Amino acid sequence: MVTSENPLDFDKIKRILIVRNDNIGDVVLTTPAIEALRKHYPDAYIAILVAEYARGAIDGNPHLDKIYSYQKAKHSDGSKLLAWWRQYKVIKKIRKGKLDLAIGIRSVFSPSQGRLVFASGAPMRLGHYPKKRKYLSFCYNIYADENPDKTHEIIRSLNILRKIKVDIEKKDIFFFVPEEEKKKVREFLERNKLKKEKKLVCLHISGRVGEGRWWDPVNYISLSDSLAEREDVDLVLNWPPKEASIGDEILSKIKNRPIIFESRGIKSFAAFLQKCDLLITLQGGAMHIAAALKTPTIAIFDKADPDVWHPWGEGHIVLKKGNNPNLVTVEDVIDAVDKKIGVKSCRRPDL
Repeated sequence: MVTSENPLDFDKIKRILIVRNDNIGDVVLTTPAIEALRKHYPDAYIAILVAEYARGAIDGNPHLDKIYSYQKAKHSDGSKLLAWWRQYKVIKKIRKGKLDLAIGIRSVFSPSQGRLVFASGAPMRLGHYPKKRKYLSFCYNIYADENPDKTHEIIRSLNILRKIKVDIEKKDIFFFVPEEEKKKVREFLERNKLKKEKKLVCLHISGRVGEGRWWDPVNYISLSDSLAEREDVDLVLNWPPKEASIGDEILSKIKNRPIIFESRGIKSFAAFLQKCDLLITLQGGAMHIAAALKTPTIAIFDKADPDVWHPWGEGHIVLKKGNNPNLVTVEDVIDAVDKKIGVKSCRRPDL
């Protein structure tokens, strides 16, 4: 561990790696910390290592020189040994960069992140002390202070950097949307005759059933039917490819079939969100992407703490009742829609 008797000169840092190997939303919320590093070290080489499925959340970030990504073994369609071998090759490339500093930016200690930071070969390794797994304390040699309760994840990421005297005053999330994706969305809006005089509302269907992150399809069906009758709304449904079967089930039972936006990936979805007046979604990555794009959001929360994970910025509404998102009713969501875009011919569902 670094001590006052064995200090490290942070001013001499020239090559930095950030490791954030969790979910899309988490990576998005790291962007203010990335910007803070760039402003503090304007001439440094700054790279990031993320999971492959989250790469789109960070592609195009102007404060990064390099993005490394790897497929997690648990997400591999083939052999886990092959996935680990590919991960090893990524680490080998990183080590050739002769890093000065590697940062585990997650707000609590993660064994997988700690091992990746240690494997980077950086002599300075910053992250949280593993209180429950002290045998992994070798992963870091600079320990960040513990975060106070009820601190937003953006601030938690920055708290880690404060250990090396890095901070930023204005904390904006950044998300890059390519021009070609914006063009495709404009064509989609024209093709479907979506008019500017109406509010464009995206109902995003997503969830992780095993983690209790799921809103019953009956709720989506009822909400869609209600919103479709509004005179001031153009309703568009969207879901990630992995939720296609649930999306098809919902579509088959909706009275007035809405328009569907089939996103080809994170960038495609973001380009569409950028044009929306309102997003309705479960707590998760879509919510954080929308916040980065300044799209107002109604977020239905599960057990996650809104103080830590609420959509960043103003103009959003969080709906939470206990730890089960299904305690949030369709009526609750419609009331929130009324607050955001007014009340015009909205049929209340029979609950």
